[in-house]
Amino acid sequence: MSLPWHLVDPDSYVRMRAEVEAAYPDLRLSIQDGCVFIHGSFPIKEAGAGLDRYSIEVRIPQDFPKDLPVLREVGGRIPWDADRHVNINGDACLLVPDERWRYFPDGGTLRDFLDGPVRSFLIGQSVYDRTGKWPFGQRSHGRAGILEAYAEMLNISPDRETVMAFLDLISRRKVKGHWPCPCGAGKILRKCHGARVWVLRGKIGPEIVLRTLKELKGAR
Repeated sequence: MSLPWHLVDPDSYVRMRAEVEAAYPDLRLSIQDGCVFIHGSFPIKEAGAGLDRYSIEVRIPQDFPKDLPVLREVGGRIPWDADRHVNINGDACLLVPDERWRYFPDGGTLRDFLDGPVRSFLIGQSVYDRTGKWPFGQRSHGRAGILEAYAEMLNISPDRETVMAFLDLISRRKVKGHWPCPCGAGKILRKCHGARVWVLRGKIGPEIVLRTLKELKGAR
């Protein structure tokens, strides 16, 4: 079993702690039972003005940044409900993992995670509380959200069978441009959705796409 990231590179932990606590004075990093946590009060600001505030806990996985941190709102404001993008154990659904390259690319720091996915999630919750509407066109929860994410990335219909046909293609070891495009337009791949397919193969990777495809196939 490999060592946790903060033991592999203790200087990195010191730098990240200083960076986070300088940007967010009401948050603190600590190590508990061998895991790194962030606890405290997270402010929602716009143009320097404080708009809202949430009590949060962020658990940093031992193989960070390979795996994403896990956010929980611990002040009792956000229901643990799929309609609020929260799992039944309280873990927030910040993004579809296959879209990580868009919202938290490789090489991201804890500060980047807080400034990006965490802030966007909490802004969405505040706006929903006030208006009953999501400000960013949030994805559906669970597998439906996966279909929506790939439909957007590929610019296709979120139809389950169409999306899965594309996932099957992207997950293959080799993809050739003269193959028929799964969208059903009757064109070969290189003259249709080929450019998007090759981008996702590079950004997400066939192994992750294959894992997602297996998950969707099990959701009959």
